[in-house]
Amino acid sequence: MQENNTPIHSLSHDLSTLVDDPDRGTLKLQDVIEQLGSRGFGLLLLLFSFPSALPVPAPGYSIPFGALLLLLGFQLLLQRRTPWFPMFMLNWSIPTAKARNTLHRSARFFAMLERIVKPRYLWTTCSWLRPLSGGIVCTMAFLMLFPIPLTNTLPAIVIFCCGVGMSERDGLFTLAALALGILAVMLYATIIAVLLFYGADALAWLTG
Repeated sequence: MQENNTPIHSLSHDLSTLVDDPDRGTLKLQDVIEQLGSRGFGLLLLLFSFPSALPVPAPGYSIPFGALLLLLGFQLLLQRRTPWFPMFMLNWSIPTAKARNTLHRSARFFAMLERIVKPRYLWTTCSWLRPLSGGIVCTMAFLMLFPIPLTNTLPAIVIFCCGVGMSERDGLFTLAALALGILAVMLYATIIAVLLFYGADALAWLTG
């Protein structure tokens, strides 16, 4: 079931609509959420998980962004249609010209992304799947809050893939991301069980 009957545009198209508005001097987080609606979840999941999803994660982002991702995950779990943030965060803004330049520099990435993902399996936008997505995002974001080696990258990749699937309305990609998330939960559950059973010896082996 599709969420609405509006034309399905790519994420880059909708973002371009925002940054190419000549009357908009600054771009607020609230503007992005209003433009993208429920797809704002996907974009924010993508942006907040990206630094920790890199092969060499950018330091210092996992805990603050993990907390924001946990907030977004809870909202998906509660089936909110659009992301909610406190007013002081909604007023966060950057100059539109800077946002435009950033989007243009990212054009190659979006072009590659949109060759892989596309609107399909739109029945996955129905309400029963959103709590599952929220549960996976919450679990992965919770793992990101712990500054333990090797615990940030995989959860961030799962959230990043969920964000890509949601923002581009690619149900197949979203389902694949959720499957990866379930495998990640099983992996970390196994690691925790090993640590509980073998104690300090297992921790020393895992950390090298």
